[in-house]
Amino acid sequence: MFEVEKKFEINESTLNSVNKNLIDNGYALKKEFELTDYYPVFKKSEIKNNSFDFERYRKNDKGETIKTIKKWILVDGTFQRFEEEEKFFGEIPSSKNILHKTRFVYKNDDPGMPEITIDKLNFGGDKFRYFIEAEICTDKKDDLPSAEQKVIKILSDILMKDLTDQQQAPSMLHLILENS
Repeated sequence: MFEVEKKFEINESTLNSVNKNLIDNGYALKKEFELTDYYPVFKKSEIKNNSFDFERYRKNDKGETIKTIKKWILVDGTFQRFEEEEKFFGEIPSSKNILHKTRFVYKNDDPGMPEITIDKLNFGGDKFRYFIEAEICTDKKDDLPSAEQKVIKILSDILMKDLTDQQQAPSMLHLILENS
């Protein structure tokens, strides 16, 4: 499956306006839950600079674990994220690269619209950072250009600025490594 996502850091002071803009764009808060991500296996991407291919184990607040393998691939000359996910029932491999976060999931009743998440990351004590992400998953590579346009458009509408050429937020793995 291909994952078309864009993620940007937002300030705590803008959360109220972001939430209002989500509602104005037809989104509603559907879930709020705690997650812990473990990154025991990762390596620099062989094809995309400053990026990682990795294995992540995500444990939710119900005790369920999802194993995800993400890697960068080239599709028609553009970098795309390929993702495989499965429920995991074993012991999570040991890792010092761990991230705790609260996730807020927003959905639109239109099934063609991206899912929006806001993550509140805790780096210890009162140190929090916030990230907004829009994501569409597809099995069809022909859907990738339109999915990317939808993701950028909705985030631009929600954040009220053109994000076409904006630098995205660092990956969660990058954040863990810079804070360890």
